[in-house]
Amino acid sequence: MRRTAFTLIELLVVTATILLLMSLTAVAVSSARSSQRRNQTRVTISKINEVLSSQWRTYPSQSISVPKGWKDNGWTLNEYKRCYRITGDMPPNWKDVQVIVANSSGQFKTRAQKTYRQFWNQKTQTQTPTDQYADGECLFLSVMYGGFAGCLDCAGLRSGKDFKDVDGDGFQEFVDAWGNPLGFVLWPAGLTTPNGNLFFSNGDNSSDKLTYELRPLVFSAGPNGAYGIDVGDSSNLAKLQDCGLPSANTSLGSVLNSSDAADNLTNFDAEFRR
Repeated sequence: MRRTAFTLIELLVVTATILLLMSLTAVAVSSARSSQRRNQTRVTISKINEVLSSQWRTYPSQSISVPKGWKDNGWTLNEYKRCYRITGDMPPNWKDVQVIVANSSGQFKTRAQKTYRQFWNQKTQTQTPTDQYADGECLFLSVMYGGFAGCLDCAGLRSGKDFKDVDGDGFQEFVDAWGNPLGFVLWPAGLTTPNGNLFFSNGDNSSDKLTYELRPLVFSAGPNGAYGIDVGDSSNLAKLQDCGLPSANTSLGSVLNSSDAADNLTNFDAEFRR
């Protein structure tokens, strides 16, 4: 009887076909996993943004007391009170939290600020926060301890899957689906889109523009883990340099123009796409 067998060429063709299918499958799986991580991160950012936005919408109608030690340094009284209140409720770094704690008078403290003071006094007895992810840690503090309303589905945020202590200093940060802490800028003055278009106009320096339209920026570094955000004083919105709690030396302004930011995910993505 004559035996039949595969030729070398047939074996090579079959092997090449299998390798091609495996490669296509790997690409599809990787793409699906990346898409899943993006969607998961968007959901987390959306929940956080809803909490902050809900609180932000309450400020125009709030009656805010005159902060102790207020001085006329070019601000109107109402302008200063708004910045004092907002920065106190949503501190962007630990320096601002320390200012809240250092102010022994409880007359001007909101419920959120009193909670922050209690948290700081208890937590720092055994642990000290580092500066590496201070913005993300303060974001976590505001959302989880601030007592703000508005988050319709915060079960995920409270379950522990969306936050962890990345830098090991004992203070939690919200993390994206790649395991990197979310970034937080309270006053994103001068923010530009990745393609260079100015997002917040500097044509109107009125208090309403500065304290209400400049909504907080929450962002993920995206798949590459590089944030691409430079935080520094915004020269074209110099008024914001005096915004915040007394004695707080806060870095203000944000420019999102690095190529590293091209794959970032933010709570402003919908506006960026317009």
